[in-house]
Amino acid sequence: MLIISNWTKNNEPAAGLTPIVRIINAATGVLIRQTSMAEYGVMNGSYFYDFIDYDPAITYLIRSDAGISTVDYRYQFASGQNEANIITQILNASMASISPADETLGGMIKFIAGIEGGKWEMKNNQMIFYDKDNVTEIARFNVFNISGTPSMQDVMKRERV
Repeated sequence: MLIISNWTKNNEPAAGLTPIVRIINAATGVLIRQTSMAEYGVMNGSYFYDFIDYDPAITYLIRSDAGISTVDYRYQFASGQNEANIITQILNASMASISPADETLGGMIKFIAGIEGGKWEMKNNQMIFYDKDNVTEIARFNVFNISGTPSMQDVMKRERV
């Protein structure tokens, strides 16, 4: 199983780090491996560890630690099962919420699917998007014409409320 982590510093890829990955058996709490990650030569800020002892019958807790370097965030967390389960966990990580603050992959996909799958309407100089049930509001935007005046006609700009 390939464990991949990416770090940024001031929102730019953070190269030259020496991150450590900890792999724990989720059922027993036993530390399986603690080792350094290698940097992808062609992908600045991307690091990996090839967990060759991976057993698909075991659920793992994984923490990647960038160290005390001044990066935008120090830790990354994951759990490892088989590839299909990992993808499901990533997608479901925030599927309960479609808040604009939810910037996980699952949250973003849910937000896009909601906007694309439900109705939208223009009302009182606003564009309102609903989830696929056509009732639950997902997002609301003030709308403006080319002059920057709130308008329901010739809309050229929208701003999230």
